[in-house]
Amino acid sequence: MVKQFFLLTALLFFSFSFLFNCTPTEQDDPKPVPPELVPADSLISYSETNGLSIDQGIGPSESGNEIVLRWKNYTRVDATEFIVYRTSEVFNEKPLNFKKISRFPIFSAQNQNSFRDTVALKLNTDYYYRMTAVSGSTESEISNVVSYNLISKPAISYPFSGSSDVSLSPIMEWSLVNASEFLIFVREKVSKKLVWGYITHPPSGYAEQTQTLLYGSTQAENPLYHMATLTSLPLERDKIYEWKVISTQLTTGADGQYQYYSRLSGYSIVTKGSSTPWVVFKTKS
Repeated sequence: MVKQFFLLTALLFFSFSFLFNCTPTEQDDPKPVPPELVPADSLISYSETNGLSIDQGIGPSESGNEIVLRWKNYTRVDATEFIVYRTSEVFNEKPLNFKKISRFPIFSAQNQNSFRDTVALKLNTDYYYRMTAVSGSTESEISNVVSYNLISKPAISYPFSGSSDVSLSPIMEWSLVNASEFLIFVREKVSKKLVWGYITHPPSGYAEQTQTLLYGSTQAENPLYHMATLTSLPLERDKIYEWKVISTQLTTGADGQYQYYSRLSGYSIVTKGSSTPWVVFKTKS
């Protein structure tokens, strides 16, 4: 009888130990799926619905020296948080030593599917990003890696924000920064219809503090990729427009050809650039 009692006691002890010490199964705490990060577009394009393609993937913030990280729409319901990792260290063309820079609830970024990195960024530095999703105490596998390099941001001089009575052939003016190309865009404020897109080079020597360009210029320079057939439209009287300047630096592709905002499969290229906000002006009546 005593022997049976000890056997029963031992059985109960091991049963309770198993129940209280077992780890959660994957079904109880499943591993979530990481978000899919969107790299910078390899060719700058424009649509009235989505705007500039530079705003669709990782790229420069218009408001400051910040990098905006973007990912595809995330609809998984088993994750509650995102974690962002960043590094500027590279060895043998591979980024390493990623550090956590932010952790935030998914719902706080759901509408924009984006994250703005403001953490001690330096100009002319290659930054690499990856993300994970978190469900309970479980972190997902790492996402794909995207990269960006901020360069100096130009400042718009004229037409400045709120300018009115602007001529129909204005001389566009902006400050010079250390860039190899400037991309100029002018669009209608309300309809977002693009009326002029142009790429130009800074003057050699940087003797001037600003650069000017006559609206509608069509001299023989490299057209914007994806926009080679764009025709410059005349400005209309008493109408509201907005314009911006994007600065870029040329990168060399695997085939040795210069490209703007390049991204080639299997070849390490970090996109570089900066962007002003859209600046509103009104033409003369």
